[in-house]
Amino acid sequence: MKNIVIALFAILILFACAKQESQPPTAEKAPAEQEGVDPIKMAMMKADPAGNYGEALTLNEAIAIGDLLAAADQHEGKRVRVSGTVTDVCPMKGCWIQVASGDEKIKVKVNDGEIVFPLSAKEQEVVVEGLVERLEMTESQHISYKAHLAEEKGEPFDSSSVSGPLVTWRIKGLGAEIAEEGAE
Repeated sequence: MKNIVIALFAILILFACAKQESQPPTAEKAPAEQEGVDPIKMAMMKADPAGNYGEALTLNEAIAIGDLLAAADQHEGKRVRVSGTVTDVCPMKGCWIQVASGDEKIKVKVNDGEIVFPLSAKEQEVVVEGLVERLEMTESQHISYKAHLAEEKGEPFDSSSVSGPLVTWRIKGLGAEIAEEGAE
């Protein structure tokens, strides 16, 4: 009797698995998961970049990028809010954007995959919050960094174009809002 129950149970399991495999994909799965497409690449291809990315913005006042850079030491490690136009987006993982206001610009870097900025964010207005970070690189690190940026963009790189160490400032992005096109 025990063997019959075990056999019936095994048949039920096999039948259930076969039935499950023959069903079409459910709407619960994202199209990227259904088609085997990388979800980061799908997010980068988003046609309309308007929306919120990452954490909600909490600061009420923004600091001008030029003012931030002029007194970056005073803001190091602190949360700031900046606004401007997205002038560039990481073409590999959407893990950074370049934000400009007038002649001043700053890079906003996020942890890979936590926030993905779409390529369509270029030329869009953005408000970003994050922590001010100082980056110090030796000449060798500077060369590697510039080579990496060139590789991301598929551009040639000449290491002789880099001279000396680099000290630069960026924002470790925590949250961003990209405005709808034409919104003010």
